[in-house]
Amino acid sequence: MQIGCTLGDRLYQKVDMNILEFVSKFPDEQSCRLDFKNKREDQGVFCKKCSSEVHYWLKNKWQWQCKNSNFRTTLRSGTIMENSNMPVRSWYLCMAQIKKIIQSMSELVSFLQVLVKLEQIVKSL
Repeated sequence: MQIGCTLGDRLYQKVDMNILEFVSKFPDEQSCRLDFKNKREDQGVFCKKCSSEVHYWLKNKWQWQCKNSNFRTTLRSGTIMENSNMPVRSWYLCMAQIKKIIQSMSELVSFLQVLVKLEQIVKSL
């Protein structure tokens, strides 16, 4: 189950988060990892071995362990970050920038649609 993409959509409820707000909200790797852990828990952690949703957190290992099968799930497991060595904070920053780019593109498309409509109105005069 890929959850990185859906999490990317929900990471920034505030659309206009700028770089200063980002640095304030996520000052270090630990703050990003903790935020990502909380978001994963909100969505539910599933065991790859037995599909159980009942886990407990191994604080020293930064992993969940299934209560049924004892299978461990890493923080990044099942996400777009799974096979990456890039810090979670870098992923967060990239997702924030991509979201801003997408929003800017959407605004540009809306603006261009208005221009096309205006051009049609002018031509009809």
